[in-house]
Order: sequence, then structure tokens, then C-alpha cells
Amino acid sequence: MLKWQLHWVAGWDPAHGEYRATIADNYGHADVMRGWIDGDRLTFETIGDPPACLRLTWDISDPASMTWRNEMSVGGGPWSLVEEYHCQPTENHAPAP
Repeated sequence: MLKWQLHWVAGWDPAHGEYRATIADNYGHADVMRGWIDGDRLTFETIGDPPACLRLTWDISDPASMTWRNEMSVGGGPWSLVEEYHCQPTENHAPAP
């Protein structure tokens, strides 16, 4: 069974006035993304004009259930949903036994 893993590092880039993130996964994919905050949403998109672009969005407009979306655009076409998850806080943050 394959297990996907991602390393994500994000921070503010004062030279560009936006957030930047570097990503690398265990399948050899690496990229740099740009990000911004709009109200209760934090969004990151692929930089440049590659054949396929990603858009990742964290939405905390409902504090009881944060939403994370992964969208893709191919060849500059419309964004389509790849996956979406609703994340809810837990009372105990300790790992399960």
C-alpha cells in the first residue's frame, strides 16, 4: 500500500506582499505556491502557468467545522474540486491509543 506524505512550509514574503509556501511530497512533486487571506479564508495557488494548477483553501467561517478544499485547473480551464474535508476540533488532542 502506498502512503502519500507532504512536507509544507509557509510564511509571509514581504518582497511580494503575500504568503508563500513550498511543498514537496514523497512522489517527487515539489512546487512553490502564493497565498492570501480573504475574510475567513486562507488560499494558496500554484505560481506561474504550468499545465495543471492547484488551489488549496482553508475556510474557518464556521468555527465548529473548518473546511479544506483542493481544486485543480488544467490548461487554464475552470477550477474543479479534487477533494474537500470538514475538520472538527476534538476535546482531547492526544493521539489515539
